[in-house]
Amino acid sequence: MFKQESHLEIGKKYKKGMCWGAWDGLHVGHLNLLSNAKDRCKKLYVGVSSDKYIKKIKGHKPIFNFSERCDALDKYASKYVDEMFIQDLDIATKEQRVKLFKPDVIFVGDDWKGKYWDGAELGVRVVYLPRTKGISSTLLRKKICH
Repeated sequence: MFKQESHLEIGKKYKKGMCWGAWDGLHVGHLNLLSNAKDRCKKLYVGVSSDKYIKKIKGHKPIFNFSERCDALDKYASKYVDEMFIQDLDIATKEQRVKLFKPDVIFVGDDWKGKYWDGAELGVRVVYLPRTKGISSTLLRKKICH
């Protein structure tokens, strides 16, 4: 197991980094996380959760479908994302992607500290990145749906 690291390690360059997300309603908080991750690695692999994954794990249907979320990342975050891949419970689990891409580090938003999964059990160093205050997909979904 690797020691978990906290917030800012700007300037420390890993070869390969990885992060995951639904990226449903891509917003400035997502872009900040991706930018901060890219600042710390040469190549950033970004997982995009399948619609099925979001329904099962998060308990709601995504606002934008998988293809639309990938298109948004490609259009607005391509300078941070070197390669996208699907995250799915059946065909592309986190464990399988770590074995395939062999990242040196997994980037996670600091809102995941202490939650049921943060990636440390995958045998890869975890670096927590600060969340952008005042914005989240959950808040946006509440504003849109209520």
